Amino acid sequence: MTAEVDLQFMQAALELAAGARFISHPNPNVGCVLVKDGQVVGRGATGRVGEAHAEAGALEDAGERAYGATAYVTLEPCSHYGRTPPCAQALIDAGVLRVVAAALDPNPLVSGKGLAMLTSAGIETSHGLCAEESRWLLRGFMSRMERGRPWVRAKVATSIDGRTAMANGESQWITGSAARRDGQFCRAESDCVLTGIGTILDDNPTLNVRLSPDDLSIEGKVRQPMRALMDTRARLPMACQWLREPGRKRVYSVFEKSFPDTESVCFKGAETIDCKRVLIDLAEQEVNFVHLEAGAVLLGAFLKANLVDELVVYQAPALLGSEGRPMAQISGLVHISDALRWRFTEVKTVGNDLRMVLLRT
Repeated sequence: MTAEVDLQFMQAALELAAGARFISHPNPNVGCVLVKDGQVVGRGATGRVGEAHAEAGALEDAGERAYGATAYVTLEPCSHYGRTPPCAQALIDAGVLRVVAAALDPNPLVSGKGLAMLTSAGIETSHGLCAEESRWLLRGFMSRMERGRPWVRAKVATSIDGRTAMANGESQWITGSAARRDGQFCRAESDCVLTGIGTILDDNPTLNVRLSPDDLSIEGKVRQPMRALMDTRARLPMACQWLREPGRKRVYSVFEKSFPDTESVCFKGAETIDCKRVLIDLAEQEVNFVHLEAGAVLLGAFLKANLVDELVVYQAPALLGSEGRPMAQISGLVHISDALRWRFTEVKTVGNDLRMVLLRT
């Protein structure tokens, strides 16, 4: 195979991986394409938890045609028994002759062992093609494995003067329906939607995913992420929509208090909740990707602690005035050199609003 052909088929595998991002959690969303005599004979992507991994799905799709094929896979095939058998062994058993992996798997249970298993079986292997693209699609999983905490994306809706609400807390709606719908896709690809008690008290939101399977191009039910709340003084109202909405919920507080159908984590002896400890706890719950929707205080705390990896800002062509609530409360910045710097990776219009995606510099 030429480099151009390898690139073509790896890009096809990346497209499959992208399509699995709404269902694969907590497993990494991986894509696999099997190619024989220049033709695709099998395609697969990571299924829901407990279902087939990408390689197994592609092998099933190919059947006997997998013998002698080349496998293009966006992440190194696993070499251990987990919820499913090892994919490396499945590729060996199917008679695949060559495996091209994009990124190496940082999971200590794999971490080079998958490719080593394939090489020991006489299969030609390589890795690194489209590695950065694959790592971006897998940034939540990579973050949990390499940093011990999830990837954090904060989503904010603001006016062009940087306000997220009026002084009295009124915020519905700053942005239009197209931007609000677009934000639902951000929730849908996360493992956990995290907010603070101020948002619950001001807006009484559900913070669930309100999209259909057709919207996400998936089969079966839409997966609802875990919803987590940072509530220092345990003020969560029993009648709020967040609490009544079904699904897995987790409350972080400094006071012990039980809430119906909710897991509670109490940071005893503290006056505030350590944001980093929250993320470490979520990583222990196999959360890869946190979607942060919060008010100025909590967002400011995460930003100042350098715990936000990605910002998605929807900006409406409106002015809310100097008395409106700011996007984030960040104290202690005196000089321009103290500014928290970000870089734009995407800027586009969504309806009448502007969507900006930023990463930390």
